[in-house]
Amino acid sequence: MLDRLGDLPEPLSRALVVATINQLLLLGELAPRDGGLAVTRALRTERIPALVEPFLSVANAIADRWASPADSPKLKEALADSAAVLSEVPEHRQPALRALAATATTDAHWAVLDRAVAEADDLDLAWRATTRRSELSGYDDDAVQALLARDDDPDAHVKRLRALAAAPEESAKEQVWKAVFVDNSVPAGRDTLDLGATFWRPTQTDLLRPYTRRYLAELPELTGGLLHQGLVIRAMFPYGSGDGDFLEQARGLAENESLSAYARNQLRAGSFTLSRILAARAL
Repeated sequence: MLDRLGDLPEPLSRALVVATINQLLLLGELAPRDGGLAVTRALRTERIPALVEPFLSVANAIADRWASPADSPKLKEALADSAAVLSEVPEHRQPALRALAATATTDAHWAVLDRAVAEADDLDLAWRATTRRSELSGYDDDAVQALLARDDDPDAHVKRLRALAAAPEESAKEQVWKAVFVDNSVPAGRDTLDLGATFWRPTQTDLLRPYTRRYLAELPELTGGLLHQGLVIRAMFPYGSGDGDFLEQARGLAENESLSAYARNQLRAGSFTLSRILAARAL
């Protein structure tokens, strides 16, 4: 059925299969590379707007979080291929370009994305593209400062932090870490979640391994209200970078009553999801 996902006759059938893919990943019964490629293949023929955006989202989530570091780049490139084609279809253009900005890999992908940014003068898309370039090529302060000069959003500094978070550079990671854990300068909410997801890049395993241990060391020292602490624990949990040793330590800390009950529950939830990611990767 996964091989024929794009050929299923009814939209509801295709939507149910995507929901099943999510369930199979959680159950450890589907390898992320197989699920990701199945959805990406479906995107070559899917043209129903109500399905295209969820398909793009789940394919990116698989490539970014569920896939192993070895499989992630291939899945992202395949998704970018489909997103570039879909971006030429008017009703799919915005979600396709956002997916492309998260996964652009080849010169052909960047040609499509750069043209779209220039033609639409789209700051949101420009920030997304800059963050992806940072992940691939390193942080470009000139490019970020140029965007900051055009962006009147009072929280634009968080967009700069996302570009830093993506970079494969210790100095950039340290700036983000300080903003989250020391300065508490990231507005609570979606911004924190996006920043945390961007920090843990799937192809930066060696760079990020020490930060998984530092994450656990930070938790007993968190300040702020319970909701803030819980959000930071959830946002900065290393779903894509934690290994078995980290998981064991996280589970132990979740039983430490020096943490609030709410914080321990957030840590347990993250540990459960990581356990399912590791099980799926092992297939």
